[in-house]
Parts: sequence; structure tokens; C-alpha cells
Amino acid sequence: AAIFCTIALAGDVKQTLTGHSNWVNAVAFSPDGKLVASASLDWTVKLWDAGTGKVKQTLSGDSSLVNAVAFSPDGKLVASASYDNIIKLWDAGTGKVKQTLSGDSSLVNAVAFSPDGKLVASASRDKIVKLWDAGTGEMKRTLTGHSDWVSTVAFSPDGKLVASAKLWDAGTGGVIKTLRGSSVRTISFDTTTPYLLTNVCRIKFNIASPTAPVTKKNTAATHAAAEQQREQQQDQQRYGLGADGSWITWDGQDVLCLPPEFRPSCSAVSGSTIAIGCAGGRVLLFKFTTKPL
Repeated sequence: AAIFCTIALAGDVKQTLTGHSNWVNAVAFSPDGKLVASASLDWTVKLWDAGTGKVKQTLSGDSSLVNAVAFSPDGKLVASASYDNIIKLWDAGTGKVKQTLSGDSSLVNAVAFSPDGKLVASASRDKIVKLWDAGTGEMKRTLTGHSDWVSTVAFSPDGKLVASAKLWDAGTGGVIKTLRGSSVRTISFDTTTPYLLTNVCRIKFNIASPTAPVTKKNTAATHAAAEQQREQQQDQQRYGLGADGSWITWDGQDVLCLPPEFRPSCSAVSGSTIAIGCAGGRVLLFKFTTKPL
């Protein structure tokens, strides 16, 4: 089932819809925040209207359980990765498959579009990151050197760098740096400061000269907390999700406790709207209409 909630502070449920029949592995907002994509073990990706909670498209051409999902920067394409090692690029408007990317030899854990939408990066359990041409489906680069599964991948804001547990030159495929220490499960580039945000630390580096020495800041904060901190620096009055997933927050303060059965297996935030994917197949879309008192 999928539950969509428009919430004044009291938390009134406005809509309840039927949706996924199995665990939700990933959720993502379109760049304009109008759509939510959810990837499930029921072999489908669903696109939801974030305003009404209605299903806009069900992308059902995957031939296995779906593990990851991402929107292109213009919101016109959706990338999905499934347990059969296949990545599909879908037209978000029509629900039709535009490209099928095959070449990974194991399950794909994460996908990401480059800022110009021309490349798709895939992170796989075969210890490899691959870069694909989003227009033709051709594999452009194979980034090898990891000693274990690759759990996450992201492009730098200028599209010149790719981050996993290593920092790569997107043009040549060469390794620039290796991130040492604990297992890196989530990573993103901060668009306003020279930091890589990971689940284990923040890494400061010079994006104009990425081969220069880096400074690591190991903190107890997770990637979600670091991301939330960044967003709050840009807009102090903002909803988010706490580091352990048990609270919805406003300006970093706990405001709504999520019962254990609604704790997220995955989540995404767009302004005052929070999408949460749950193990039971629920997708919770919280739309806040008022500020906490």
C-alpha cells in the first residue's frame, strides 16, 4: 500500500492509496518536486504526483526486483536499476523505456545522472562504477579499483568528477583519490561548500584542484544529518528527517515521531514534502502546510 498525507501540524491523513505490494528500496523527487519515484521489490517503479498523491505512471518493464531510482536533471527521464543487473531509462511522461543499459555483472546499488543529463553512473556489487551515455545507452567508462561492493555514486556539480569510495576523473576514468576508513555507503557533493558528504565523515577538498590534499572531519553525524545541516544553512526554516530516521524535523528540531512500523527503508526531501519508503511496501508522502508552533 501507499499512504499519502497532507499534514497540518496535527497530522491529519488526507489520502490513502493502494500502491506497492512489497518492500520499497528507494525514493526520489523530481528536480521540480512535483513527482516522486519509488522503486520496489514488486518489480515496479511508480511515479506519484506529489501534490495529489495519485499514481502518474507505473513503470513495469523491469524483469526483476528494483533496487535504485533517480531522476535526470530536467525531470524527463527516470533511471531504475534492478536485481538482474540491468538499468533502464524511462520517459517520465509516457512511461516508455528509452534505453536499456546492460553490462554490469552484479546487482546495481545506485544510479545517478550527470548535471547535464548526458551521463548515467552506476555503482554495482561487482566492485565497479560504470558511466553510460544516456542518449545512446553506450558504456563510456569503466571505473575499476574497488575492493568491495560499491554502494553509492554521485557527480560533482560541474560534472567533471565522480565520487564513490574513490574520487574519479569523469573524462578519463582515472582515480584522483581513494577515501580511506570506514565503509562509504552514501555520498554527495555539497553544492555550496567544498565538501563531500558521506555517512562517516565530511571531506573538504578543492574542487578546482581535486588532487590537492583533503581534510577529513569524522563526526557522529550521518550523511542525512550533514545534508540536512547544509540545507538548513541555505534555508533555516526547513523540514527534514533526523539522522536515525525516527523523527521528522523542522530547523533541525524533532517535531513528529514516526512509529517503528513507519521508519524509513529509504527517504527523500523536497522543500516541505518528505517521501519515506517502508519495508512493508508503504510510501509515505508527508506534505506539511504549516510551521510548528
